[in-house]
Amino acid sequence: MIDFPQKVISLFDELIARGEQIKESCKKMYFTGAKKAVDAQVFEAWRTSCLTLLRSTFGSSSPHCDSFSNLKFFDYYNSTLLFIGILQGAREDLRKGYFYHKDLMLSVNIFNSFLTRCAQFVEKGETGKAVAVLESVICESVRKLAESQGLSLDPSVNLPCAAEELLRRTVIAPETRQKLVDFHAAIADSTILDPLAFRTWLAWGQAFLYEHLGTKIVIVN
Repeated sequence: MIDFPQKVISLFDELIARGEQIKESCKKMYFTGAKKAVDAQVFEAWRTSCLTLLRSTFGSSSPHCDSFSNLKFFDYYNSTLLFIGILQGAREDLRKGYFYHKDLMLSVNIFNSFLTRCAQFVEKGETGKAVAVLESVICESVRKLAESQGLSLDPSVNLPCAAEELLRRTVIAPETRQKLVDFHAAIADSTILDPLAFRTWLAWGQAFLYEHLGTKIVIVN
């Protein structure tokens, strides 16, 4: 499997290295009094590659991309120096978990949308559908929570076993572990199919999602 974040970091490494080469060429020319100009075509090709990578990685409205595209040109040496600084800052954000936090933020938003749909299903009397969606959201939330601690859960592991492992690693409190076990039991004995009982579990599910995943989101740019 391709390590996508590391692959992107490697692309930044390459562009930073190319920028360092351009910077050193500029430095030699300026400080030796050489009249030969820097190859503008090489500089612009590098600058364009940098901007393309920043846009594709962080988005055109990101601070990284905005700083890079709006940077005032001074001269080749100083401009290259500043561009490299922006690339290094972007690379550091990637190393701090930019992709993980973006994925987590999207997951929380998607899970929340599914929970909203659960409430709509109950209003229509389709409690069975609502239970299936809620169960999927809770199981995926637990998996995401485990991933945040570097723990990879086997797909065959049931909710009580997953909860036990998270408790063992002090990721969740004993009362949360018990709630996950009770939730699993409520599905098994169908007591969750009662609309009133389901609404109680839905409220708990929403609280679980935000307490254990929503609070872990860190915006790094």
